[in-house]
Amino acid sequence: DSRPFIEINIGGKLVIGLADSGAQVSLAGGQLIDELRLLNIPIRDISEQRIQTVDGSTHPVTKEAELPIIVDGNIVPFRICLVPSLDQSLILGVDFLQHFGLSINFKNIRSPEVLPGVACIPPQTCSLVSERQLSPEQAQSLADIRRRLEMLAAPSPDGTLRATTLMEHQINLVPGTLPIKQRQHPISMAVRKVLHEQLDELLKQGVVQPSESPWCSPLVLQKKKNGTYRLCHDSRKINEVTIKDSYPLPHIQSTLDMLSGARYISSIDLKSAFFQIPLAPESRPITAFSIPGRGLFEFTKMAFGLCNSGSSFQRLIDRVIAGLDNTFGYLDDLVMVSQTWEEHASLLNQVIDRLERANLTVNLEKCELFRSSLTFLGYVVDEQGLRASEQKVKAIVEFPRMQSQREVRRFLGICNYYRRFVPNFSKVASPLSDLLKKGKKFSWSLDCEKAFAELKTLLTSAPVLSVPDFDLPFVIQTDASLDGLGAVISQKFPDGEKVIAYASRKLSNAERKWSVIELECLGILWAVERFRPYVEGTSFTVITDHHSLKWLNSLKDPSPRLTRWALRLQAYDFKIEYRKGGLNKVPDALSRAPVEVASVNMVPERITDRWYLRMLSQVNSEP
Repeated sequence: DSRPFIEINIGGKLVIGLADSGAQVSLAGGQLIDELRLLNIPIRDISEQRIQTVDGSTHPVTKEAELPIIVDGNIVPFRICLVPSLDQSLILGVDFLQHFGLSINFKNIRSPEVLPGVACIPPQTCSLVSERQLSPEQAQSLADIRRRLEMLAAPSPDGTLRATTLMEHQINLVPGTLPIKQRQHPISMAVRKVLHEQLDELLKQGVVQPSESPWCSPLVLQKKKNGTYRLCHDSRKINEVTIKDSYPLPHIQSTLDMLSGARYISSIDLKSAFFQIPLAPESRPITAFSIPGRGLFEFTKMAFGLCNSGSSFQRLIDRVIAGLDNTFGYLDDLVMVSQTWEEHASLLNQVIDRLERANLTVNLEKCELFRSSLTFLGYVVDEQGLRASEQKVKAIVEFPRMQSQREVRRFLGICNYYRRFVPNFSKVASPLSDLLKKGKKFSWSLDCEKAFAELKTLLTSAPVLSVPDFDLPFVIQTDASLDGLGAVISQKFPDGEKVIAYASRKLSNAERKWSVIELECLGILWAVERFRPYVEGTSFTVITDHHSLKWLNSLKDPSPRLTRWALRLQAYDFKIEYRKGGLNKVPDALSRAPVEVASVNMVPERITDRWYLRMLSQVNSEP
């Protein structure tokens, strides 16, 4: 069998489908339909149609589903027809290939290997070309753009990191601030060699330089599995005496509105983004740190963790793209949209011109060119318009069926919190409420199932679920249990508090061994980073039922794991509000019925600084 097969990720489950350029629509057969039901993917009734397969047989089609296909960590919805009588589990037709901009390179297809229990070939057997069929002129234009981006991605000949010539980052201190010199934690002789190697690398890159500063911040030692360490600069005390930068972030809603409806979409990512902004000479001494046996050093580039780093980076992006139509920058996301190929190629070349003049370096691996759809700030943007990513409501849509009165009470706790927006709430919820009557035996009926499904639909649609208003402050509620983590981000509108997105995830086996207060700290970090597209660069509130963050910041000698969490949170501007557990019902219920399995990297990262990410990946191997 030399036919081309494609492996796709449907809501976390890997499925192999036949790529059929002769099929106008994509079809799911009986076996896959059963699996979709197990994944709780909604199936809708449609007007009956009939399709004819290649063998001449006809099949009725009365249902369809919208598959949450995961591409590069983003969910891309794709509608597919369900055909129970179809022998093939999944046929990916022309609509699928066009939707994802794919064509089949038949020259690279080889004979399949036999997989146990699967009558198809492994996913890497055929080569998929991630671009539409191009004219010779378009192919040349795309090649020229790629070549220019490759030049922007090339390292400096002397090994130093290139830095922009447009601006410098300034640390403005509160008047009267005196230099802060903090005690460095003891470092054993066994780890000094590795620390010195890391220092030599930063010196070679031009990121740090020797210092004679009266300031000194401690280094954080992060232990790896093999017993060696990485270092990180602790900027918390500096941030406490820094005047906050009021430079505004873009108005996200208007940006999203302008992105929608575009036929061609591209994104460009900057490499080691923060390190591309020089630190003003007068600010460098403030970042000083010491390494035993080597002396005192200071940063020459804007380091991750400084409280105004995000504002400075946004200021740089705005200067780079000033005056360019259909080009949008939000921190490290630079996006361009156009209606025609020619317009888009011209726009990309203009953006590249600006990046060259600004002396900036791009991360070629993360650049996306001439896409038909793109996920930006939690929304899927394409020619059809703008729609919310299904990640926003996954925690509710996949909320598991209740097995006890206690679980029903938790779910109704979520519903009660937003009942003012649900017409006839008592009537809709009555089958579930009846299960809580004293002395009544728990029995899940068809009416219970219908009420459960209807309430989930109501919780994940307007007016309970709202489009964010970026002129209003955000509120994040979090909770952690031995089952998982739960969170909801909301805003207070004139008619009441409304949900922007839900989230939950299960704990890993290692996390289940942590203390309750450590789990609460993890819950705050995970929720803040999960909702980063909404809250970064803003002042927001985190509501929790534990004094965990106060405890975290009061530790004199925190463990490497806790120190890492504190450093990651220092990039955000938020206040903590304590709410008793009984009043924190929404995240509490989500944490006890998590639907998302924890990955190896427990909290998703969006930091683009390569040095920090390399250090963090090493540390994550030893929590």
